[in-house]
Amino acid sequence: MAFSDLLKKALGRFRRVVIATSCVAVIIWFVFFDSYSLVSRVKLHQEKAELSKSNLILRNEMNRLTEVLSRDLTPAEIERFAREKYFMSQIDETVYTVVQSDPTP
Repeated sequence: MAFSDLLKKALGRFRRVVIATSCVAVIIWFVFFDSYSLVSRVKLHQEKAELSKSNLILRNEMNRLTEVLSRDLTPAEIERFAREKYFMSQIDETVYTVVQSDPTP
């Protein structure tokens, strides 16, 4: 073999190594370091799933409260609701809030 043939083979191998290394570097860049990397996409997908679940729970609560508000409430129900939820009282009353303590020592 002539020196030029050996040089062509070495140069061809070098090109393949450079191209393969470049491809691996680009893939690693896209997976970990890019602003739209797979790692950040997975985190955003998990956060979206959690927010969707929370949104569904809040929508159900909102529908329940809308149903409660759509009913005709009697003055006694309004008073009971105000006393329980907002600790409201009449003029001459004193409201004591009772907090349950944790039974474990």
